[in-house]
Amino acid sequence: MVADTLALWTEILAIATFALAVVGTASLALTRKLATSAERAADAAQRTAEADRLALQGAVRPLLTAAAPARTPAGRSEVDLSFHALGDPSTYKGVRGTVFVHNGGITNPAVTLVSVPIKNVGAGVAVVGGPPRIRPKGMAWETAGTATSMIIGADGLSRLQWVVGHRLGGERFDVEVDYTDARGGQPMRTRLRVEREVDSAWSVTGIALYERGEEGSRLLVRSGDWAGDDEEGLC
Repeated sequence: MVADTLALWTEILAIATFALAVVGTASLALTRKLATSAERAADAAQRTAEADRLALQGAVRPLLTAAAPARTPAGRSEVDLSFHALGDPSTYKGVRGTVFVHNGGITNPAVTLVSVPIKNVGAGVAVVGGPPRIRPKGMAWETAGTATSMIIGADGLSRLQWVVGHRLGGERFDVEVDYTDARGGQPMRTRLRVEREVDSAWSVTGIALYERGEEGSRLLVRSGDWAGDDEEGLC
């Protein structure tokens, strides 16, 4: 009788131990499953937050491009172009929305005055970072330029200007400007190609847009005169 009772309790204990092991395993599996679900939910939430952040950035991304000339005579009004900040004391007459190139300054007839209009067609404020650069065809980039407005609101205008220390040779030059959004994020670069037309007028014929990063600049898109070639510097 005692032996039978001991055997019964031994069997019950074994069953209980097995049951606890099964429950423990199931509980552990459930805990792991819940943890995995929580991690997936956290990852999904993070991805959603990142998507929202990128969407918000896209909604306020500045984008500088060439300012288009006015299409009607009434819109082609004259503007005063000052190069005082670059050492030339005089003021010149230009036409709104058009490229201005003038050989010879007031104090130095050997220089060339250059003014290229740009426009912020993006949705956020563009903050120009550092002096804009100019590269006459076949020459190195020169950095001694300025922007008439360093902070350009949406749909706002500015001009990139230089007093180049020599006469511009050839029929082409490139200019570029770096900028960010109002918080210093979304670093971008816009590069414009400017060429002389048959009637001696200068105009923008190509545009390239870059996204700047720690490892350099990444070309996003190019059009116009740059659409079909691999001009040096477009990388």
